[in-house]
Amino acid sequence: ELTELPTSTRNFTGFVALLPGVQIVPSGSPNSANIRVNGQNGSGVLFLMDGGNNNDDLRGGSAGAQANTALEAIAEFQVVTNQFDAEYSSAIAGVVNAISKSGTNQPHGSAFGYFTESALTDQDFFAKQAGLEKTDSSRRQVGGTFGGPIVQDKAHFFFSYERQNMDSADSRSYPARPDLSFVTTQKAHFNNYLARVDNQLNASHNWSFRFLWDHQP
Repeated sequence: ELTELPTSTRNFTGFVALLPGVQIVPSGSPNSANIRVNGQNGSGVLFLMDGGNNNDDLRGGSAGAQANTALEAIAEFQVVTNQFDAEYSSAIAGVVNAISKSGTNQPHGSAFGYFTESALTDQDFFAKQAGLEKTDSSRRQVGGTFGGPIVQDKAHFFFSYERQNMDSADSRSYPARPDLSFVTTQKAHFNNYLARVDNQLNASHNWSFRFLWDHQP
């Protein structure tokens, strides 16, 4: 259901606004997700990843999760808007708990690619009015997942990768000083990796290892 719903940022936290009382606050960063629950400040929202704290140490949940997770790597997520249990001790406004995917006994994978090229976008209105040239602006989102067994019924692995290239046109138009008007392209290239290994030792004990790297220079 997550991968079939429309999203421009491929950030699963954008879907929490489908719940009553939850609002997404627009941000300048396409991958941040400042949310407000029942009108409370976003800094009081606790983001969890597989039960572990995923909040920024300084800003709390005001800028979304500290490390984003690729949409294809999310198995499910839970949102708690009130009546917090004691396990959510640092939550004031709400809780967003995401669960990552894991491997199964059958190898499985996915691949995706979304492309919006410069030919599909128009020039900025004010740049066009000032007679400035059109700059290249595009968005490319590619990646995939793969998971499967290491030992049948006991150990499994899962891996996901996502890359986003967002080249945005930026323009400044000064009617009184047209010589200072300009257009440029702001380039933002992101990489996201997730690797997970699960091992069922017996009916009562298991361990798992997860590595998540969200690189957004």
